[in-house]
Amino acid sequence: MSFFKSINNAFVKCFDFKTRANRAEFWYFYLFTTAVGFVGLQLDMFFQLQLVGIELANSTDSIMLGPMYIFLYFLFIVPSFALYVRRLHDVNRSGWWLLIVLVPFIGIITIIFFMCLKGTEGSNDFGEVSSYLSFDLFFALNAFGPLQLLHPEPSFKTSPSMSFSNKLNVAIPNRKNIGMRINKFFLIVIFQGLIITSIINKWISIVVNF
Repeated sequence: MSFFKSINNAFVKCFDFKTRANRAEFWYFYLFTTAVGFVGLQLDMFFQLQLVGIELANSTDSIMLGPMYIFLYFLFIVPSFALYVRRLHDVNRSGWWLLIVLVPFIGIITIIFFMCLKGTEGSNDFGEVSSYLSFDLFFALNAFGPLQLLHPEPSFKTSPSMSFSNKLNVAIPNRKNIGMRINKFFLIVIFQGLIITSIINKWISIVVNF
């Protein structure tokens, strides 16, 4: 699976905790989130946007997290968690194996080992080999031109004379279901962000008034 298809699959299947994900799908999205998170962190530092400070152990330095990085964190957390579960399914392991990260050092090494394993050939206890979802977010956006450099040959054809609604029908034939899924995803992200922000503010107020 290619880089852009892996990113597309991760977002479109962000609530899929039942099927499988191969190594390429997992590691491409991991690379993408790491790179985008690093850029967000640098932008927060460049514009001096600071919300939360993290003190490093045995050091006088600290990491300041700003709104850009925190937004990206909540944007990626649901697709990433689902992808971890599907990657474990690909090696015929239950998603409950993620709890092993609670074991210091050994847990992280075990999860990395599972993430690097080749998936089961053919079907296993969690279904068939990972497949690419037919709805392609990048191809859909390409109907309106902004991502043609990424995909010079879209999977569908449109003409300049077509109306906006007709282009949308060609690009996203099932756009209502897709829209509901995307809206649900962003509602969860916002809800999580509000909860975490309230917890952080409460914790800061307790520390300051202590």
